[in-house]
Amino acid sequence: MSLNSTHKSKQMVVKDTSNNPQQRPIDSHDAIENKLEQAMSFHQMGQLQRAEEIYQQILTHHSQNAEALHLLGVIAYQVGKYRTATRLITQAIEIDSSRFSFFNNLGLVLLEWKKYEEAIQAFQRALEIQPNYAEAYNNLGVTFKKNRDFEEAVRAFRQALKIRPSYAEAYNNLGNVKQEQGELEEAIQAYQQVFKIQPNHAEAYYNLGNLLQEQGKLEEAIEAYQRVLENQPNHGEAYNNLGVVFNIQECFDKAVQAFHKAMQIKPNSAEIYCNLGNTLHEKRELGQAIQAYDMAIKIQPDYAKAHSNLGITLLLKGDFQLGWQEYEWRLKCRDPQAEKRHFFQPFWDGSSLNGKTILLYAEQGFGDTIQFIRYVNMLVVYDVNIIVECQPELLKLFENIDGITELIAAKETPLDFNVHASLVSLPSIFGTTLESIPSEVPYLFPKSNSVISWNPTSELKIGIVWAGSPKHPSNGNRSIGLRLFSVLFEIAGCQFYSLQVGLDRDDIARYNYSEIVVDLGTDFTNFSDTAAAILELDLIISVDTAVAHLAGALGKEIWTLLPYMPDWRWLLDRENTPWYPTMRLFRQNKIGDWAEVFERVRSTLEQYVVVAEIEENDKSSY
Repeated sequence: MSLNSTHKSKQMVVKDTSNNPQQRPIDSHDAIENKLEQAMSFHQMGQLQRAEEIYQQILTHHSQNAEALHLLGVIAYQVGKYRTATRLITQAIEIDSSRFSFFNNLGLVLLEWKKYEEAIQAFQRALEIQPNYAEAYNNLGVTFKKNRDFEEAVRAFRQALKIRPSYAEAYNNLGNVKQEQGELEEAIQAYQQVFKIQPNHAEAYYNLGNLLQEQGKLEEAIEAYQRVLENQPNHGEAYNNLGVVFNIQECFDKAVQAFHKAMQIKPNSAEIYCNLGNTLHEKRELGQAIQAYDMAIKIQPDYAKAHSNLGITLLLKGDFQLGWQEYEWRLKCRDPQAEKRHFFQPFWDGSSLNGKTILLYAEQGFGDTIQFIRYVNMLVVYDVNIIVECQPELLKLFENIDGITELIAAKETPLDFNVHASLVSLPSIFGTTLESIPSEVPYLFPKSNSVISWNPTSELKIGIVWAGSPKHPSNGNRSIGLRLFSVLFEIAGCQFYSLQVGLDRDDIARYNYSEIVVDLGTDFTNFSDTAAAILELDLIISVDTAVAHLAGALGKEIWTLLPYMPDWRWLLDRENTPWYPTMRLFRQNKIGDWAEVFERVRSTLEQYVVVAEIEENDKSSY
């Protein structure tokens, strides 16, 4: 979009007769026209101060000159003075209400000022005067899109294209709306129309790249962003998004290079520094990641995502004191994984709860809820009623926790409580350090016995889990295929049982392991069933899922398989975890190298079987 004037004149001639704007009186029509031409020449060259001086000079002698008022309003718009721009252009319209360009430019000012309804009215008025004004339809469509009225936006863009079929910008904007509506194929078609008209349209390639990234077509997204940069080498957003794609592909060095390029173009972009921090975090260059997040926060002190990611990095390093504080910013992010709850009652600040009722609610996934439900035991020192709101699948599992007054399913929020807190916020509220983690296990005691009929066996009963929830943002990093476990299936003295649920259970039949792996997941209806099964097993081997947390909370021996860059709670470079005393960690030494992890697991399991047989023989000898 661009502001424009419909002032008609002969060929513009620049006449810089004086550096002093106080010139002799302007009396004739021709003199006014000449001054407007001179001012517009400066205006179009970007010399706004010179142009403004001449417009003011015209108005000093002819205060009712609508064109000078209008163009003075354009300058105010260009320097971000939207209130002044609105006033000046409105004055011009009061003098001459027949100029469609005045209404169009007023609409653009109001659009930038985010006064969308008023902007719509201005564009519609322009179209009443000039029905075939394609630019006004395009601007109207942009305003409808900003106002989240996508259907009207589509109509406006299509009308602009009906008037001017070669209007590349309208096709680009139509593609953007279709992308917002989730109609991605139609969006792609609109961008392709742009390229037919303007093969090097950088913004359309940028928008296409964003769409392809959303579809997971990362190589095609890279090509689109590179086309942007071929035509606009200083397109900082394209470098930034290119870095994001490289980060997803785990091409971290390329991502860092792209973010540095973006920073050279946009040195004051907090988002770029935050994205750089994310990549450095994944590279385990934590000190540099912290510096990047700090820079993002310096640029934008209220940048919640940068604070939250800084918190995650500090927690991973074991800096719990500052880490918890920064991690609390997650509740201010627009992140479905950390949903902010809004109540009339205050958030609990750690003050005395005597005589009060507190609502504790699940915030993130099953594993987080299982991990932090332990903090209920720290609240029982108060004379307090504790209401726990959690996922329905966990209700039965938590029934036997002492101290919980009432259990309710997620979003069945009661009205009668005094304070509230997310379970994930409790470590921060209690000021948890590495040394003070409440690590006593078990802290879960399922009521029900196993629903499974177990066949007698003298072999070690080993439960396995190879995949987490596909909704988890890092699921691709933590989940693995069942076939990687095959190196364990050859070990004598072991019977393997699948604790896997969901679609990944199908891997047992898909890879012909039905005679080797007993599928227990078919009998699970909730986590209490899973817990009862775990208690019947000797050992659990699992990727980083809720089952790993569950086994640890039950005090069962659990080997957890971790990617090179683990979740913050597992810290770095250690085989144990202060959260679960019975858990052993098997970490990747290289990104994506699960084969080496399973070689270590196999060797350890072979030794485990030998020790178990010795212990069993010792028992038999008595």
